Amino acid sequence: MAVKDSWPLAGLVLVAAVPAVADEAPVVASPGSVSVVANRVATDAEDTATNVSLVPRSELDRRQVVNTKDVFKLEPNVSLPTELIRRGNGSVTIRGIEGNRVLMLVDGVRLPDEYRGGGSAISGRDLLDPDSLAGVELVKGPFSGAYGSDAMGGVVALRTLRPEDVATEPGKVAFRAKASFDGQDQRKGLSATLAWRNQDWATLLQLVRREGEARQNQGSNDASDLTAKSKRTTPNPQDWNSTGILATLERNLGQGHRLSLTLDHFRRNSQTNLLSERGVAAGGGPVINILDSQGEDHSERSRLGLGYEYDGNTALFDHLKLNTYIQQLRFHETASERRSNNRLRLTDSRFEQDMLGMDVQFQKGLQWGSVSHDLVYGLDVSRTETRRPRDRSEINLVTGTVNKTVAGETYPSKIFPDAQVDRIGVFMQDAIALSDRFSLQPALRYDRYRLKLSPDADFARANTSGQKVQDYSDSAWTPKLAMQWKLDPHLTLFGQLAAGFRNPPYDATATAFVNAAGQYEIFPNAALKAERSKGMELGLRGQWDSVSFSATAFQTRYRDFIEAVPLNKGDTNGNGISTEYRNENIGRVRTRGLELRADWAFMRNWTLRTAYGYTRGQSEDNGAPLNSVDPAKFTLGLAYANADWGLGLDWVHVDAQRRVADATGSQPVVYYRTPSFNTLDLGGHVNLGKQTTLRFGIYNLTNRKYWLWSDVRGVAANSTVLDRYTQPGRTFAVSLEARF
Repeated sequence: MAVKDSWPLAGLVLVAAVPAVADEAPVVASPGSVSVVANRVATDAEDTATNVSLVPRSELDRRQVVNTKDVFKLEPNVSLPTELIRRGNGSVTIRGIEGNRVLMLVDGVRLPDEYRGGGSAISGRDLLDPDSLAGVELVKGPFSGAYGSDAMGGVVALRTLRPEDVATEPGKVAFRAKASFDGQDQRKGLSATLAWRNQDWATLLQLVRREGEARQNQGSNDASDLTAKSKRTTPNPQDWNSTGILATLERNLGQGHRLSLTLDHFRRNSQTNLLSERGVAAGGGPVINILDSQGEDHSERSRLGLGYEYDGNTALFDHLKLNTYIQQLRFHETASERRSNNRLRLTDSRFEQDMLGMDVQFQKGLQWGSVSHDLVYGLDVSRTETRRPRDRSEINLVTGTVNKTVAGETYPSKIFPDAQVDRIGVFMQDAIALSDRFSLQPALRYDRYRLKLSPDADFARANTSGQKVQDYSDSAWTPKLAMQWKLDPHLTLFGQLAAGFRNPPYDATATAFVNAAGQYEIFPNAALKAERSKGMELGLRGQWDSVSFSATAFQTRYRDFIEAVPLNKGDTNGNGISTEYRNENIGRVRTRGLELRADWAFMRNWTLRTAYGYTRGQSEDNGAPLNSVDPAKFTLGLAYANADWGLGLDWVHVDAQRRVADATGSQPVVYYRTPSFNTLDLGGHVNLGKQTTLRFGIYNLTNRKYWLWSDVRGVAANSTVLDRYTQPGRTFAVSLEARF
């Protein structure tokens, strides 16, 4: 798909459409919108030399956002893939770069890794309730010069609520309660937030509870017999619940010293009746049917952070910020599968991460003649321990015997050893104002990475060929140079050259796994190199009293992408298995594209907003399209609001997906191409007095049947269950919030 083939109204665009009210902050940066991620310090978004997108709390409320995927619904060139059978949301994709190649932060702390299996996320990053967020920031493209490894595709920063976000008047207790319902998954929610602050102390406590069912789609076949695997298109029955807890205590010690303590906890439980698995089981040999399959998934993330800030006029810094933290992820999945050969198969698998870290940042302003400098420098240190234990049993329902060797594997096992990753990063940047119109921002970061492995008996059970795994270490320098030039009081030209990198992950380096029944094995590779990226971005912003716009063109080259590839050398180790894989640095990829936004307050109480994003990605090795790139998206929003009520309409157009690399080789597959679609969302609010607000929305107003490329990517075009991957039809949402 060429740019000229995309939506013809793209020439109008230049701010994400929202069913909005004019007296609340818009999605896209505007004067007074503050970015922290772009420069690592609070900066007016209009004064950054980076294409940064802001989603404030008011926008999350306005669109009644209930999960991470909904946050990015209107953001061009951004998506969040969802596994629709059981597990839900994965991790953010920016301009075609996905998974752990995009750095996700919560209050400056890395979110746990996404862990994938079979192409979809087993453990995703939807690990925070949106009601606990004060806002979201996105920086697109390489940004390792500021944030180190994994920021090669961009940065998504989530900021949780602080006491001043709720308790707007010092000395007064503030309380907010909200009840909500969302028809897309029959989601019911209750939240309560209590906050108080004075000159010396501040505190906030929030509890959010939600429960729901499977997310709706537009499938119509609800087969539940042994044809369900090949015919069922309606969602699997599911019940789930989640609990979010946020607690913050802040202390002003006087003379510029401040302390803060934050507890952030999120837990989600789900039970799924996997009707879509009923049918012929995968694998060779005699035909065996799966008669019943039940799954349970439990994810839990906890973070405890202690922060210290100091404002002082010292020789080394004007402002000091120190953050120490511990974070823990526990993902636990179980499955019970009854088979036609009188066997009951029980699976118990986990993905666990423990993180301990500290970051310290200094800020210093200097004036040398007519040139001013704003230095930011500091240190990041962290240790992450990762485990992936797996267990499985097969019970003979006739004799009662229990077998721990199932489908060619002996359990309990681990396909990679327990891994400890130590990271140390040192960074410095300088915002140099050469005049009141022109500024430069050079930045440089050094990162040191070390992987230490701890093989044990469980790993040996999976690594039956005795492949040797090795510890690994690497380092990287990543520069960045940004520029901002104010052409006149209204127009600003900005651009940057930036580098990114990603250290070889533990599972790519150390996976050693043999499946005799499946006749394949995976070799470790301690010789992997870091993935790297180099990006260019050039943009123009304009700001007048009633109109603002931005236009950004970008191009990024990536090299040494790590992928599992067949060795095609036969049985190299003499164990009788001829299909062998190993992770290798093979990929060279280029992405390029355009983003446009505009915002026009064309008359009193009326706002028109629009946005457009297009990315083209392809391999530079063979010219094949990059399948993780989403089709072009255009949004247009019209909103009216006065002091008592507001109403807004969103129109979203997504182009057809035409550029797809099909699977070739011994098992060729032609993948499904999503058609173009248009959706309309109607939303609004009514203020029921000064302390109560009713919000409502009707989504997919025309009940359009459509697919998101990010959710159906990799499904064959001749699949009999394509409708299983459709999005919800017309749904309703409502919430009532009271503030005291």
